[in-house]
Amino acid sequence: MLFHMDLDILSNLYDAIIVVNLGMQIIFWGPGAERIYGFTAAEICNCPISDIIPRHINDPAKIQALYQAMEDDRVWRGEICSMHQRGDLMDVMASVNALTNARGERESILLVVRDMTDHRRIEASLRVSEDRFRAIQEVSLDGTTIVRTLRDADGTIIDFTCTYLNPVAERLVGQSLALAQGRRMTEVFPGVVESGLLARYCAVATSGKPQIFEQHYTADGINAWYRNMVVPLGDGLAIIFSDITAQKQNEAQIAFQASMLNAVRQPVIATDLTGVIYYWNQGAEDLYGWTSAEACGRNAIGMLVAEPDQAQARAIVMGMHQNNTGEIREYLVHHRDGTPLSVLFNSSSILDTEGTLIGFVGVATDITQRKRMEQELQESRDTLEQRVEVRTYQLKQANVALQAEIAERTWSEQAREQLIQKIVTAQEEERRHIARELHDQISQDLTALLLGFKILQGDSDIDERIVADIAQLQGMAAQISDEVRHLAVQLRPSVLDEVGLAQALIFYVEQWSAWTDTAVDFHLSGLEGTRLPLVVETTLYRIVQEALSNVRKHAQASEVSVIIGRRANEVRLIVEDDGVGFAMPISPESTESTTRMGLISMRERAELIGGSLTIETAPGSGTTIFANIPLSITKG
Repeated sequence: MLFHMDLDILSNLYDAIIVVNLGMQIIFWGPGAERIYGFTAAEICNCPISDIIPRHINDPAKIQALYQAMEDDRVWRGEICSMHQRGDLMDVMASVNALTNARGERESILLVVRDMTDHRRIEASLRVSEDRFRAIQEVSLDGTTIVRTLRDADGTIIDFTCTYLNPVAERLVGQSLALAQGRRMTEVFPGVVESGLLARYCAVATSGKPQIFEQHYTADGINAWYRNMVVPLGDGLAIIFSDITAQKQNEAQIAFQASMLNAVRQPVIATDLTGVIYYWNQGAEDLYGWTSAEACGRNAIGMLVAEPDQAQARAIVMGMHQNNTGEIREYLVHHRDGTPLSVLFNSSSILDTEGTLIGFVGVATDITQRKRMEQELQESRDTLEQRVEVRTYQLKQANVALQAEIAERTWSEQAREQLIQKIVTAQEEERRHIARELHDQISQDLTALLLGFKILQGDSDIDERIVADIAQLQGMAAQISDEVRHLAVQLRPSVLDEVGLAQALIFYVEQWSAWTDTAVDFHLSGLEGTRLPLVVETTLYRIVQEALSNVRKHAQASEVSVIIGRRANEVRLIVEDDGVGFAMPISPESTESTTRMGLISMRERAELIGGSLTIETAPGSGTTIFANIPLSITKG
């Protein structure tokens, strides 16, 4: 009963459990045997054991040893060749033991058989994997070292034993696999302790977590930087490393170059092809307010360039992509705190050793002060215009006195017209005189200044930095010259004398719109191909000129409308804007501010030739100027 209970337990094992009697016939066939050999218990029981273990197959010496052990009542274990139901031979591990009854007499023989086919397949696969691993390591660009953990009696890691070095590792550390294999790491690589590598390896082996790090190693004539990837591998480590000494030297060289650029106080910025900043020197920090850590990684155009100039900046960068050329442009940028800055940006392409475009570098020059000077020049020009207005007002006062004298002497209407003509002519002669002074004297002086700058530029003994400053001053002088010519035209345009009021107004309105970037809706009727009396043309031109000047300086308008038309006996002019408007003074003659001077001047011009001028305005409602000039009072 006990025998059968034991067999029931053994039959549940994965291995084949077979019992044969002393006559070598099978009397028990477990489920594992059915799985391994393919026979059922009904098919194989009472059959000789030689049906599955023939005596004369592969390696008969081992088969004979098996049968001899069964006959002699000996324990035996070994690998033999066995036969499947299909007739296929298979490798098995067999063990032989005797089974006795309650009296201790040998009653039967127990065979335990394990199929070794999968085991052999796994061994072969491991050999292939190992061969592949070694083949990969033979051509790898990185060094690979495999070590086994060495522990003390308490289980603490004290060292590692080298088991493998690939050819790259042998070359990088100057040790051969034959000399290193089986030896302690601290003996083969004495620098691992002082460099801190051994401590890092122990930490990986203890935590079981891989690490990637860079480490400087100095020992046995080696002075190098390595990038290490340490991976737990069973009871050991796989250490994959590469020599990054050249990279570290390049980084040091780059750091040295960066320190040199930082010593140059001029702002220097470098970006990749997409405009992302990767270099930002101290000069850039000083100018823009962002630190290098804050600026690097951000897009230069989006961070620095003011919104109106961003589209143009991107277009310039695209052009540099295509042509690999530099650009010198003026940009409106902003400081970190929002303060606007004007800079002259000299950008150049960065090429690699093969001439491929890899990025851009730019050097900025702060021209905010120069722009401020230009603004001051504009203010000076406005002051000059105010002087002309004041002089016109003074002439008006003289005209009042003359009119009083005319009233006293009862001059005729013709005398009055002649007097008006003289006053207007005097005003225009004064403007013509000032314009001639600007053109002849100041323009000549500026031309001489430009020639002087050109001569200085040709002097080879002048420092390059001074040459650059001369070029900047030369540009400013040229701009001042253009503005002086523009002011001279404003004072007395020759086109009014040459082609008449209609063409003069068309030309002036187009110029004003382009100069101020303000849309103007201009309508002209009844004046095409005709000329009005000179005094009328001059008065209407000056009113339009003064009205648009006020729009530019005070209205903040986005649209302006100018309408001028001739009727039977008069010319009607309307100038309207959508600007901020203003509160009209209580008295039309109020001179509380220079803003009113222009309004007074326009009204007086109209009244001098018998016309009228009215103004409609209110804060926030824009401004409209109406002027009516009669034609019956003058005949040319």
